[in-house]
Amino acid sequence: MRHYPFSGRNFKMIPKILNLTQHTGTPDQAGAGLQEPSPEQKKEILSLITFNEISDCSRKSILARANRLAQIACESGCPSAMIGGASYLQGTLEKELRFAGIVPVHAFTKRVGVEEATPEGGVKKTFVFQFEGWVESAII
Repeated sequence: MRHYPFSGRNFKMIPKILNLTQHTGTPDQAGAGLQEPSPEQKKEILSLITFNEISDCSRKSILARANRLAQIACESGCPSAMIGGASYLQGTLEKELRFAGIVPVHAFTKRVGVEEATPEGGVKKTFVFQFEGWVESAII
């Protein structure tokens, strides 16, 4: 399993990674090679990764969606794709991407607590997810 750390001297290369998730990448992810799809592609990607009804989750539908997402990744010219979302899509998507020669990766984030003083004299604690790097999906 390869890791693509995003911290100082450990970062050896910046791969081009297509975003196949519903979320727009963060500036740190963009700095680590994440490429956003075109608006037209993003619209299609969202339609492929969104499941509104259980009837959308047939094996045939999942395979067709994963296959089309792999085609989009191939067309992008990126050698890797960031994936995430519905767990019942991910295994098939990983296999379709690998079959197409695309390396599936996940964003590794740390949950970091941030404390902020309130006007009332208290402290408000919130958590943010801090991007740390890319983790390649394991091959079974």
